[in-house]
Amino acid sequence: MAKLYQLVTMKLKLLFCIQLIIQSCFGQPKMGYWLTSNVVRIPFEIVNNSLLVEVTLNEHKNLSFIIDTGSNYSVAFTDSLFQIPTQQKTIPIQGFGNADSLFAHISIANSVRIKGLITEGKQLLVIDKSEIGLQQFYDRPVHGVIGLDILRHFDMEINFSSEKIILRKNGVKTKTSQKWKKVPFHLTEFAIIIPSTLAIGRKKEALYLLLDTGSELPILLQETFCPEASSPTIIGMGILGYASGRIGRIQKINFGEIEITNMIAAFPDSASSKWNSSVPQQGNLGIQFLKKYRTIINYTEGYLQLKSIKSADESFQYNRSGIAVETSSQAECPYYISQIAPGSPAEIAGLLRGDKILFVDQVHCAKLTLQQINEYFITNKNTRHNITVLRGNVPKYFIIKLKDDLH
Repeated sequence: MAKLYQLVTMKLKLLFCIQLIIQSCFGQPKMGYWLTSNVVRIPFEIVNNSLLVEVTLNEHKNLSFIIDTGSNYSVAFTDSLFQIPTQQKTIPIQGFGNADSLFAHISIANSVRIKGLITEGKQLLVIDKSEIGLQQFYDRPVHGVIGLDILRHFDMEINFSSEKIILRKNGVKTKTSQKWKKVPFHLTEFAIIIPSTLAIGRKKEALYLLLDTGSELPILLQETFCPEASSPTIIGMGILGYASGRIGRIQKINFGEIEITNMIAAFPDSASSKWNSSVPQQGNLGIQFLKKYRTIINYTEGYLQLKSIKSADESFQYNRSGIAVETSSQAECPYYISQIAPGSPAEIAGLLRGDKILFVDQVHCAKLTLQQINEYFITNKNTRHNITVLRGNVPKYFIIKLKDDLH
């Protein structure tokens, strides 16, 4: 089931020419990318709609990194237990979220190993984990992002049935069966860009989508494309904090041999979205869309191949409550409401930022995980939930009536 909060919901968008900056400031150490065999299968785990793989970075083993084609550069999130040497120079980062800016350091000449994939002399961006608050949205440590700078060196298949990423040395053979649909893309220095056509009434709008395995919703579009029939909510957590906006349905979208109608889409507001001006991008194609297909990214030829997974859930999930929930260091009942979308069911019910969650539908918080709490507010099974919170030292009881305006 889809989960809301993730980094890569709204994934890391590095809106600057980082490679050129590194080359001009520090020079370029010798780098290399290798596979240990012709075909490498890398297991992944889906957590909060992020693809997590196990990584060894230098001497640090058993790290969890997110696979994110929407991030043009790989990033390490450090803390008091996980450190790597960095340069003094800082670089400003812009991306999704309500904060204005964030600064990263550069670390050079790193070794990155991911079960059969070896990268030496690798340059990484390094961000202090405390500055992004990422850990509050996962039930385990997340140590960084494997971005397009590494992924683009090998043709790649994402198999959601076996939960494995398959890399091949000699490229991917073209699938000739009619069950496989082809979607051409442009591979730029920073992104995989998919030419698309969006139907709005009787008009057709040409736009470009960034292929983004770190984006949780099926599709994310600029605010200007938002339909009148839409609902306010928290659409995710970006590198710069919360991304608020609206959820609506688009009439029809085409890319390559794929045509989809009546699709759920997210529309971040102007305060939350800082679109990458270095690429022609009006939206992102995200993980909920890709989860319905066996997906091959053929970097060599410049196209996707997609085959429908018959067992995949046909519905798309989104936050219908307008609540953002985080975790604290408190041993018992660590969950609290950190953000509420204006005009959302949570605000209408009377909930406030800072309320500590005690019960959801009579289930005590000690028996719930963060993912389970999030599921209450995105599922289509129920439209009414009881929630008891602690406000100050006073327990308060509320009923949230989830909106279902998009069906």
